[in-house]
Amino acid sequence: MARIDAAQYVERPLSGLRDLCVELATSCENLLKNMPNARFIMPAGMTEKIGFFQALCDSTGFDFKLPQLTGDAQADASSFLDHFNKLKVIFTEQATATEIKDAREKYLVELGHAFRYEFSDGDLSQIQSRLNELRDRISTSDFFNEKHKERLLKKLEELQAALHKKMSDLDKFYALVGEGAVIVGRYGQAAKPFLDTITAILKLVWIAQGRAEELPSNAPNILIKSDDQEIV
Repeated sequence: MARIDAAQYVERPLSGLRDLCVELATSCENLLKNMPNARFIMPAGMTEKIGFFQALCDSTGFDFKLPQLTGDAQADASSFLDHFNKLKVIFTEQATATEIKDAREKYLVELGHAFRYEFSDGDLSQIQSRLNELRDRISTSDFFNEKHKERLLKKLEELQAALHKKMSDLDKFYALVGEGAVIVGRYGQAAKPFLDTITAILKLVWIAQGRAEELPSNAPNILIKSDDQEIV
């Protein structure tokens, strides 16, 4: 049985939860149509999907509990069907509201009517160069395990795809702080080249953020030590 590609749900978890509810409700409907008068046994693919649904809810802070199995085949299948149909409505409404908000903010930026961070051409070029440097370091490294390497490269790919001269938020950049902490925690001093590159990127980002927030040009970023270029 093929594993679920969890990475595709990370950026838009509400849409992912909505889609999972649709798929699971359809699976319940099919079970009810074809169910013999026997104990309710879920197919392996369905239990995998439900487990992932619960994990995605837990990781995104949505407190939704699944019905308890009773052993009554018809009642259990009907209970799960009703449950996922109700959640489908909830997540559809929330996902739609989020998508509308994201689209509004994107077009407000394009129309010049929203708060935004703006990079100079030079800063943008340097950030892109540093991101390429970080990607190359990760790709050629022999101490990341494959799963960690794949996750890091995917984050960098998404960051580079979102990188523009004008941006409505800098969240993806500051997510590198957490990644830097993980790398240092796992690999210690051997992580210094990666940490130096991340720090250089964040310093360039801080320039654009300080300019947008009208901070003094020498305002420090408490996430970065100015003396040795290490992330706090």
